[in-house]
Amino acid sequence: MLNFSRKTDAKLSLLREVLQRVKNGEDVDVEKLLGTGDAKSEQEWEDVMQELESTNMLAEAQRKKQERRAERDAKRVAEAEKNLEAQAQEGPGAIPHAGQENTKNGRPKFLM
Repeated sequence: MLNFSRKTDAKLSLLREVLQRVKNGEDVDVEKLLGTGDAKSEQEWEDVMQELESTNMLAEAQRKKQERRAERDAKRVAEAEKNLEAQAQEGPGAIPHAGQENTKNGRPKFLM
């Protein structure tokens, strides 16, 4: 993997260099520098592009997963806050204490 990452970085550096030279108006043989027509070089470029695409897809999937988790957590927090507000509006006796539950008749049930 490390070797492949180095190759990918080298290819991207070469591509940046070629693009910069073209932007500067230099006369550049792009096909020669990028290896057009050479089966081995073209395959290396194809591998680099596939790796970049898969890496991008993995990063996007991870980002979406984190967004869903954040939304779910935010929903839980909002629901808990809503429940606390509702209990507070019912009055101080409405919130059961530890070891107690409110029963239908309003009297606490003590657990042992």
